[in-house]
Amino acid sequence: QTLLAGATAQAPVVVVLDLKAVGETDSSALSVVFGLSRTARERGAVLRVVNPPASMLSQAALYGVAETLSFASSSASSNFSTASTSAAALA
Repeated sequence: QTLLAGATAQAPVVVVLDLKAVGETDSSALSVVFGLSRTARERGAVLRVVNPPASMLSQAALYGVAETLSFASSSASSNFSTASTSAAALA
């Protein structure tokens, strides 16, 4: 019980990165998203990437990081409790 004394039941902040307007991506875009995801985790938040272009999904699978990143369709993003956070706040 004493180990849990300082714990809170508060859900982590979810940062949603909507890529709906992005057509094609290359490995540098995937690297940026991967870095944002890592920074979010370090700060106790979760990065959800919604509407990723097909090129990003295939690159993530090719490089073996698809399991590490959280990709979702736009309809799935409505299930997340989100907070408004800019990418600059994660940097």
